[in-house]
Amino acid sequence: KIAFVENHEHVFGLFAYIVLVGTCIHVNEKCFELITSSNLFDLSSQATWKGNSPFSMLCEGDYNTSRNYMVRALWRLGYPKLVNYYANYFPDMAFSIFVAKPSNLYGVGSVIGEPVHLDDQKLCRLLRDNGDGEEANKTLTEQLIKASNKEVTQFQSDSGRRITHVQIPKSVFNWGCSFLKELFLCHNGIFELPDELFDFTSLTHLDLSFNCLFGLSHKLGNLTNLECLNINTNLITELPDTIEKLKKITEFECDNNPLTKPPSAVWSRGIAAVQNFFKDMRESGTEVNVDLKVLVLGLSEAGKTSLINCLIDPHRTALTRIGDRTVGIEKRTWAMTRSENERPVNLLIYDFAGQEEYYITHHLFLGNRALYILAFDLSKYNNRLLDSQILLWWESIQNRVCDVRSKDSKTPKVLIVGTHADMVKDAQQLADNIHKTLKKIFQLHKKDVKDRLKEYEDKLNKLDPRRKNAKDKNDTNVIQKKYETLPIEKKMEILALENEIKKINQQEQCKIDLPNKIHAVSSKDLQNIYKFEEQIASSLTEVGPSGKYFPHLDEHLPRSWFRVRKFVRDQSTRKGRECMKLPQYFKLLLDELGIDESVGRRATQFCHDLGDILFFDKVGLVFLRPSFLIDVFKLVIRHDHKESTYWTEEMLDHGISEEKFNKGKELLLQRGELEEWLLDILWSQLDDDIGPESSIKNNLIQLL
Repeated sequence: KIAFVENHEHVFGLFAYIVLVGTCIHVNEKCFELITSSNLFDLSSQATWKGNSPFSMLCEGDYNTSRNYMVRALWRLGYPKLVNYYANYFPDMAFSIFVAKPSNLYGVGSVIGEPVHLDDQKLCRLLRDNGDGEEANKTLTEQLIKASNKEVTQFQSDSGRRITHVQIPKSVFNWGCSFLKELFLCHNGIFELPDELFDFTSLTHLDLSFNCLFGLSHKLGNLTNLECLNINTNLITELPDTIEKLKKITEFECDNNPLTKPPSAVWSRGIAAVQNFFKDMRESGTEVNVDLKVLVLGLSEAGKTSLINCLIDPHRTALTRIGDRTVGIEKRTWAMTRSENERPVNLLIYDFAGQEEYYITHHLFLGNRALYILAFDLSKYNNRLLDSQILLWWESIQNRVCDVRSKDSKTPKVLIVGTHADMVKDAQQLADNIHKTLKKIFQLHKKDVKDRLKEYEDKLNKLDPRRKNAKDKNDTNVIQKKYETLPIEKKMEILALENEIKKINQQEQCKIDLPNKIHAVSSKDLQNIYKFEEQIASSLTEVGPSGKYFPHLDEHLPRSWFRVRKFVRDQSTRKGRECMKLPQYFKLLLDELGIDESVGRRATQFCHDLGDILFFDKVGLVFLRPSFLIDVFKLVIRHDHKESTYWTEEMLDHGISEEKFNKGKELLLQRGELEEWLLDILWSQLDDDIGPESSIKNNLIQLL
């Protein structure tokens, strides 16, 4: 056996170390066994030079079934246990944080902020039981005892990202139940909480943010005095339904968690929406949602309608006749079959007209809980048209749907498909080349972002003494004092750089991922149609940069919401029910279904998210038949006003001469100004639904 204590000074030991690190970061079991059996590297000597240790790199890798085995193998081979050792380039955090990977774990090459696999959850417990964070955990226990002796009402733990476990001694129990009001355990590596904590019923403030919590106990409902709960930036997938019992809570933060229950459409609206969601489920039971909105975008005559026809029924004539083009937006339904173990999914497809005149209407129908399909004509493609055929639409979705300031900034799933493949030689090769071009553009953007972040980080490292690695607590205090003595101008510069870095990171988290493939399809000979259908089906279960693309699909939701959805579908075809003012609408729900406005409002938002209706709370309107709003827009914002809008003698009855009409029409075409009398004429084609005396006319004008 050859053992090298100073491995960095020996070429074979260094080579073995580098290979070992590589096998750990990629969690490669076979290569790992090969290098560990070579005896070129003495595993009993922890790496002493600055940099990530093999154990740290093993924890950093993406989930792999071999990881647990490799951890235990390292220990069997003499690798030091974890007491007094930490992960990261500057060893400063618990190893279990690297395994769990919360969304604030920057600088790693793995996916962060995703649900933690059960095997990795078990591994975190194993690491904790073998010393991960042991010293910090002991310190926390000692601090709790001291705080209880003083009977303080507020307690804040150290926030060095080293605490992995909260142990509550019996001696502090009475203090926690009777005196403690505010508890702050943020910025650590805690992944589960002891049951005793939920007996601290005097708590009014509980801050568990920036940890690695896998979930919350149903005993959370015991803390009925809570006014503030912060679980921001953890790894929680479901909230307990007992959160409904926390009646005093007014402040609630749960951003940056891979939450699916309740769905993001609910939790992003705050604690009241969360509690009402569980209340609705408790009172009405649940049903499984199998509906999903699909939005098809692209230039005019890109083949969108033909593509939709082909997907819905490939055995019928799918091609759209010349001149029979989409005006405004058309809605279709496709019941797409899935695997034998899954129910069919109902895809509610919106087919958007591609003429420039209609772009202004698109944002009313876009949403972040939809699947987007960008269609472009391969037969008309050239490099100069990349922007107008693809990137223009991509940026429109990016800017309209992904709001970095929103709590609910889910990144949508976008597919790109090239049509008219039958008219192009080697169509799939062309589509592949376009994909490569887009990939290069995206890579250049990422490189630019990376360079900017590095520039800002380098500036911060020079300006901010707090960014230096502290050797101990005393050193930390010295560093903090250096920062406090900085001139105000320096502090403002540091703050500006920190905010810019935060802004860039938030924007990058919301960037839409380029699909893995662009299929070249033909609606004429069905070329690659079935492959594209498979791509659509597989996307329904994919996980994106900010969580599941469609968290509401196949999820149990309140049955009352489905009752409202069925009702509005039935009512949408009735005269006078196409569009309603909200008071009239909510009264209808109460009279017909016995559902009050509170539940009705949540159910209506659910129907809006799925594309069944259009709900404009601020304008005070709900469209039970979305196509009615499409008709409204068709009559006002269309590309063929010059030919389709003309004077008739019947207009004389309303005091509108041909000369007056032509002047008003010219004003609309040339300057985009619409006289109210001309608007009445245009809308009169809707069977007097919104004539001059209509109660919804002013609401619609506000919407326009």
